Amino acid sequence: MVKKSGPSLSETVKEITKNSSHLPWLKQSSSPLVVKEPPAPATPVSKEDQDGAKGLKKTLSFRELMLDRLTSARFRTINEKLYTSTSEEADQLFKEEPDSFKEYHEGYEKQVGLWPVNPVDKMIVYINRRKKAVVADFGCGDAKLARNVTNKVHSFDLVALNNHVTACDMAKVPLPDASIDVAVFCLSLMGTNIMDFIIEARRVLKPRGVLKIAEVFSRFARIKVFIRAMKSLGFELKSKDFTNSHFVMFDFAKSPDCPERTPKFLPGLELKPCLYKRR
Repeated sequence: MVKKSGPSLSETVKEITKNSSHLPWLKQSSSPLVVKEPPAPATPVSKEDQDGAKGLKKTLSFRELMLDRLTSARFRTINEKLYTSTSEEADQLFKEEPDSFKEYHEGYEKQVGLWPVNPVDKMIVYINRRKKAVVADFGCGDAKLARNVTNKVHSFDLVALNNHVTACDMAKVPLPDASIDVAVFCLSLMGTNIMDFIIEARRVLKPRGVLKIAEVFSRFARIKVFIRAMKSLGFELKSKDFTNSHFVMFDFAKSPDCPERTPKFLPGLELKPCLYKRR
């Protein structure tokens, strides 16, 4: 037998109001009495559904964690290769594995996010104060410098991430002699042939042109020996900045009387590789 349900709350109130003449305490009103029905109870979520949602979230978090670790491991591997090989060997690596440079740069950008300051931002400030200077950015990455100044900037790296970048070996850039005012190495003195990069910068710089270098502090065994080696290559120290705990910055000027002969080896230019710890 189906039990018949009684009248609703609204129907009951309407009926009382209609027959309220014998109830003096209930005043009549010209406005209808509106009574809202109580809201229907929310559909309960079963414990199984709750546990399923938590499990899916945990699965996604674990997957993201694993992908992050794989990306970090890949970055460390490529980074180590770049610091322990010549620029020619690094160029060959990226030709054989075209996606490696993009993977490296993505890992690099994650590291940048952890730094107290990004040295390239200081380079941008410097260049913006010298609107007429022609600049060569050696090891430019995604050419952040060129994208944030109005100067003419020649951006070089082993792989072109965008149309601002010319892909080439930094030891052999496509510029004529004495054609630029400022050369920049911002965390890009990587590899075992650093001296080749410095000599190439010297070639394309105008006399008294500025060579700006920003590097990780821990890479230098002895700062004075590095400065002495740079002097042997024809660069006079103009300023140095040790105010940052992570990085050191140098400004050198190309001497008008550069040495005609370059030594094959200078111990001060052997910088330590910047390797990241495995987590």
